[in-house]
Amino acid sequence: MKFLTDHPYLLLILIIIVVNYIIKKIIRDKHSPLVSVFLFFIAVMTQACDQFSNRVDKSVSVCYYYSKSGNDICFRRQGNWFEDLPIPKIKLNADVESFKVIDLHFGKDKNYWYFKENKIIDKEVDFPSFTVAVGERFCYDKNNVYVPLDYLDYKSHLTRLREKRLVNIKANPKTFKKIDRYWAKDDKHYFYDFYRVQADYDSFEILNKTYAKDKEYVFIFSGFHYFGKIIENADPNTFEIFEDSGYSKDKSHVFYWGKILKEADPATFGPSEGKNTSLFYQDKNHKYIEAEIIDEE
Repeated sequence: MKFLTDHPYLLLILIIIVVNYIIKKIIRDKHSPLVSVFLFFIAVMTQACDQFSNRVDKSVSVCYYYSKSGNDICFRRQGNWFEDLPIPKIKLNADVESFKVIDLHFGKDKNYWYFKENKIIDKEVDFPSFTVAVGERFCYDKNNVYVPLDYLDYKSHLTRLREKRLVNIKANPKTFKKIDRYWAKDDKHYFYDFYRVQADYDSFEILNKTYAKDKEYVFIFSGFHYFGKIIENADPNTFEIFEDSGYSKDKSHVFYWGKILKEADPATFGPSEGKNTSLFYQDKNHKYIEAEIIDEE
């Protein structure tokens, strides 16, 4: 089984052979010309397209391979050439003897660092001190912390930086650390998905992956407010969240994804079944689904 998963084109051919056999049984014919032609086409194309040989270090990355000649290193996304159609031609022109795989999308030889198939150029980083935080989706040198542009969910907002492979997130490399999948911090700032949050550092508190607060404000981070939006009129001292629902409230208001539900009563508002996973929420006057009041029958 492992051999087949390492050679997906052989697995595909095997599947087609089985399908071909089933079709012949169904139509009671000794031949299935259409499937046979398709089988031949797939076999030829997959062999021709597989320009790679062995992985450099499959324990670290499935993306870096020795070329069949052994004279170069090649990159393919997630180890699957189907994702790179038309046929990928992404040789690195790297020094094979000194090349090492560092992380899923990072490698280096005696001359260069590589992100995916691209050389990281001198003017982007300080080469002598440059290193990758393995498995953490960022890298750094003695001066800065960097994140590959491809890793940023908000990269569409960074059109002026599209010519760069790495984005300097303006963090202190000596103190920067990840807190969880979404949050990180250094000695002066918090970061949401590597975007620096403008808030009071000393009083800042992460509530979950979507909400945070400081001594003055409550912030929401979501698809609509990815860079962090202050929730107007929210009281950080009494703010609470109904997990996995979009609802939150303080002593004076109920919010749905950061917007006030004007008709809702915060004192009595909660899930109708006593669980945050409830489909409906209610207060003493109404039932709600999302931001809408449900008319009672």
